[in-house]
Amino acid sequence: MHIFLLRAVVLAALGSTAGCGAVQFGTHSRFGDAGRGRPGRGGMNVGIENQRRALFNALHASEDALPADGLESYATAANDLGDSPEGAFHRYYATGLKVINAWRVSLESGPMAISTVLGGHTSSTGVVKAKHQDITVQAKAGNCYTVITHFATPSDATKVEIGSFSTTPSHSIQRFRAATKFEAFDKGDLHLGSLHGFCASVGAPVTATITVTFPGTRNALHYVVVTHERANFPLFLATYAVPYRVDQCNAEEWASLWRDPIPGSIGYISGEPVLGSAFDGPGRGTWMSYRNMSAAEGRAQYPRVVQEPPAKANLRAKIVLPTCTENPTRTTTPDTKRLAECWKRLDRMFAPRYEAAEAAKRDAPTIGALRAAEGRLAAIRREAAAAMAAQCAPIHERVSKAWERTVNTVVDSYADKAYASPVQRFHDLATIGEAQVQVR
Repeated sequence: MHIFLLRAVVLAALGSTAGCGAVQFGTHSRFGDAGRGRPGRGGMNVGIENQRRALFNALHASEDALPADGLESYATAANDLGDSPEGAFHRYYATGLKVINAWRVSLESGPMAISTVLGGHTSSTGVVKAKHQDITVQAKAGNCYTVITHFATPSDATKVEIGSFSTTPSHSIQRFRAATKFEAFDKGDLHLGSLHGFCASVGAPVTATITVTFPGTRNALHYVVVTHERANFPLFLATYAVPYRVDQCNAEEWASLWRDPIPGSIGYISGEPVLGSAFDGPGRGTWMSYRNMSAAEGRAQYPRVVQEPPAKANLRAKIVLPTCTENPTRTTTPDTKRLAECWKRLDRMFAPRYEAAEAAKRDAPTIGALRAAEGRLAAIRREAAAAMAAQCAPIHERVSKAWERTVNTVVDSYADKAYASPVQRFHDLATIGEAQVQVR
């Protein structure tokens, strides 16, 4: 038996309060006239929707860049639609198309163009030719940094992975990933590229490892790090950004996502604060997943989630410690590392013996041999449980108490004053969702 099964029994027997449960065109003949479209199903402007699809089809048809006047005309038409759901929908797509097109225009000028499109400034750029390469950002407190990548020769065989951003202390940054796939409807999907980032609470160097996969030796990955002040974090990036943690049991890492959130990540459902954890991507629906302060997971449609903080937050948090990792390399505090090492050590100690006894039971030729194997299994369980209670449980208790103290502090802070986001992300998700239902 794997040691984690014993872990649940032992910690439950010890009465741990935390337990070990889960922790965007006009007159260009190629693309038509967006400004004179007639209303279609649900009141949608057929002209601008046809242009959006024509742009996607053109991007699929070749690797050439789109004409600048076509993109600008589309973006202008989207802006002319104002705050309507249709306007939000097409502004989102116009921005994404501009980002994709910037790389196609020029790999050299693309980074600066992307920063301009997103209303930020370029922190750094680079080219990754090795299979693994570290990038380091000298972060400043109050800024958010987004890494956007693009292969010189993209194909189905190219792949990029950006490892978790690391710094000291780990909870001084709030990490996020964002959706990068756009549904084209008429053709296959378009990919913006790998898009990861973080916001910084203190100034410090932050490092991530980029791992690339491509056939041959002549391809290369280009990247740009775009910087924004938190208050100016663009809606395009905030809309589908998903916060994440490296160490699921680092209480301060969890707390930083609530105390100093990624702009737009906190919303309220019936007054209860929730943290968006996954979203139906662009053109894919109107639902999101979220977690509350108890780490309980739920699903809701975007219109149910509001960004305006309530006069009094509905705080129902329970102290529930998430599942702590057994991988020491995924820990960011001394105690969570000790805990992972303890579980790993006991696993190495007892798992081979337990598996051998299980095999003996399974292959027992007689009733006597079966009973003997069952006795060995019971003895191993008792021995492993005693070792866990003596060696791992005290560490787990310290981690649990730290979690409890931190959750109480965060809950109290929201009781005093609920967080108000500078970015109305959930309103935008709701309006985009309303429009995309009509587009289908």
